[in-house]
Amino acid sequence: MMVVDEWIEQTGDTSGHTTGQITSLHVDVPYSLLTIHDQVSATYGCASVDSGALVYYGMWNSRLNRYDVVAFGIHLGTCTNQAIFAPISNIELDFGKEFNLFQ
Repeated sequence: MMVVDEWIEQTGDTSGHTTGQITSLHVDVPYSLLTIHDQVSATYGCASVDSGALVYYGMWNSRLNRYDVVAFGIHLGTCTNQAIFAPISNIELDFGKEFNLFQ
């Protein structure tokens, strides 16, 4: 579950690896001639061509000697004052299935 002020990461094609914090949940984003509902805004650095990049949180697991990653969503390519991403829960609802991204 995501919460405001939680630290997240994004690795975009142009911006590379950036970090930031979630600033708002359930954001409506005007996009072209429509509005995309229930998105998330954050402070990680991004570029418009980073669209489709994974937004995640990663942490070294010393017990298992590996880097564990939790997927939070997909970056929308919107980078004005805030970065915007689609939460993974919305993507799973749209596709009607749960994604296990790191098997």
